[in-house]
Amino acid sequence: QPGIVLKNKNAVIVAHSRVFFEPVAYLLRREGVSAEFLSPGSDVDAVKNADIVIIAVGHENFLAADNIKNGAIVIDVGINKTPHGVVGDVDAEAVRSLDGFITPVPGGVGPVTVASLLANTAAAVARRP
Repeated sequence: QPGIVLKNKNAVIVAHSRVFFEPVAYLLRREGVSAEFLSPGSDVDAVKNADIVIIAVGHENFLAADNIKNGAIVIDVGINKTPHGVVGDVDAEAVRSLDGFITPVPGGVGPVTVASLLANTAAAVARRP
């Protein structure tokens, strides 16, 4: 989103593994954002103070609106198939009432992941001898 300054914001990344956390935290830190790892079994109260929440736990509606700070940027990486369709790890309908941003599920980070994979594959092929 144009006009959003990331520098000096704090992020909480909720994930099962540091394998997901480390590269994301690296990219955030390059932009001046502090990043904290939180496993799904931890107390999610730490999320309430985060300016940026990134979640990838694979659990439908894991975070509710009362877990998220008003005005937060929420990046929902979760994909959960339900009888009502595909939903993320965040209760998106409730979070939309907050004065922030939330990625849609489906259609949020998935297309970015696919585009990055294709770009990296093309770059790797171009480097082949």
